[in-house]
Amino acid sequence: MAIKRTEPRRASAGRAFARIQCDLEEKMKFPLRGHRWVLTAPLLVLITACSGADDQDQVGGDATADTTPATTQAPPPPPPASASALTDGNIVAILAASGNAEIVPSQAVLDRVENAQVKQFAQHMITQHTALNDTVSTVARQNNITPAPNAVSAQLDSTSSATVQQFQGLSGAQLDRAFMQYMVASHEGALQAVTTDLIPSAQNPQLRATIQQKVLPVVEAHLAEARQILGSLGPS
Repeated sequence: MAIKRTEPRRASAGRAFARIQCDLEEKMKFPLRGHRWVLTAPLLVLITACSGADDQDQVGGDATADTTPATTQAPPPPPPASASALTDGNIVAILAASGNAEIVPSQAVLDRVENAQVKQFAQHMITQHTALNDTVSTVARQNNITPAPNAVSAQLDSTSSATVQQFQGLSGAQLDRAFMQYMVASHEGALQAVTTDLIPSAQNPQLRATIQQKVLPVVEAHLAEARQILGSLGPS
């Protein structure tokens, strides 16, 4: 199946979020590649090994999705094109899934983490990302933008579910650290996707302004706080 050359933004957004998976595998040894995502052709590059997630942005090629081993580098993504492939509906769905990727794991560990800062951070993720999702949903409704679930939003849901499953086997300081490692990695992926893909792709002015003025500052603040807390937990 040929990779279409008209969908650079969707593939790039997917690569940004795919780095969450790679970071988690490296830092926490989470076997997330065991939960491999079902991808459409433009996002096929995401099944590559983690080392290929960052350096394949400028070359074109073809790929198939059935038997490529996890250790074999996937064919490169398409070259940049002048038009974005992400619709406003896609963006709304991705933002909702991204918010849920912070909310759901936080809910799963809230009563189990031990460190007071970690517990407070988990509560903030639930409260603040729920409010942020509500804000985006209101803007979408006011502008008649219907959320359009897509491969990227599905990947986020899959990663979130797999992470929650992995947290079930952890406790104490190990769970505290694993949760904060996930939060750093997930916010790093969200920040890159928001700045390089979602904001440039948004066509509706109010949606774009909401991402710039509401979503971006929250993601940046959460990332800074997550890094600070993780650093305070000391070596693993």
